[in-house]
Amino acid sequence: MLQWGKVYIPRRELCLANVLQAGQAFRWILNEKTEEYSTTMKIANSPDYSIVMLRQHDDSFIEILGQEPWETLVSFICSTNNNISRITKMCHALCTNYGKMIGNLGSTEYYSFPSSEDLVENATEHELRELGFGYRAKYIIDTASKMVEDKKHYDNCSDTEFLTKLAKSNDYDGLREQLMSYSGIGPKVADCICLMGMKKDEVVPVDVHVARIAERDYKIRATNTDLLKLKELYKEQPITRKKVNLQLDFIRRKLHTQWGSYAGWAQGILFFREVGGTSGANTTGKIKKRKNEEESVKVEVNEQEHNDIIHKTKRSRVKSEQTN
Repeated sequence: MLQWGKVYIPRRELCLANVLQAGQAFRWILNEKTEEYSTTMKIANSPDYSIVMLRQHDDSFIEILGQEPWETLVSFICSTNNNISRITKMCHALCTNYGKMIGNLGSTEYYSFPSSEDLVENATEHELRELGFGYRAKYIIDTASKMVEDKKHYDNCSDTEFLTKLAKSNDYDGLREQLMSYSGIGPKVADCICLMGMKKDEVVPVDVHVARIAERDYKIRATNTDLLKLKELYKEQPITRKKVNLQLDFIRRKLHTQWGSYAGWAQGILFFREVGGTSGANTTGKIKKRKNEEESVKVEVNEQEHNDIIHKTKRSRVKSEQTN
């Protein structure tokens, strides 16, 4: 019989329905009858996957999300020029075809996320294309192969151990440069990996939605002089210099200054409000799409509301870390 534990987090500070299927993670499965979310993930320092269930039936408790870096990296390679429902389908396909069976809850089977070795040994670019990955199939195979080779210099540690060491041994600019050396990873994807898989809370991934928020609500836009200064700053970073969009990078820096040390999570909440709704898998095996998957909802948020969001996000993050 399942025994639920409780963590005190008011719904106004962390609402599972708003975050688990909003584009940060892609493998949470919603049981729409019981309103319970489930997935497989590594708990604390365990090397093995476990089935995890979360629910929020009370306004004050959840009965948090710290994603594994390797899963985050591959998931966001899948995200390029894509929408959340398709990314979700791809991530589940990787698990069911190349992961390990963990167990069942009801009629739903749960699998681990495949390691780089799992993908190198068992997957091919052709197979991934057949599964609907398109051009991303090559990126995933190439990245998995490079990861396996890179880990040989670190005593063949796990994917997550390697990426964690990478994060600890580099500042943000160096880490982003390293991440972009992998196939299919540009500046925005690298920033998503830093924020959502490597605890870089200050990093603001900027896409067209976030750029629209910055320009519309904060009047942020770089001048030619601003762009020349940024270009000069990255002259010693060949990958960044080649891949970075200087206009979007200027916005990233300005929003970090505007929102502070938890700027990345403030961005996540505002991104959710901008695009509207959630999108993800449920226990029927279907991928639920948000009503306006291809459109953005215009939302005007005043300065005080931005500050309230940042404050609440910071408190929720600290409580989650204390719980873990």
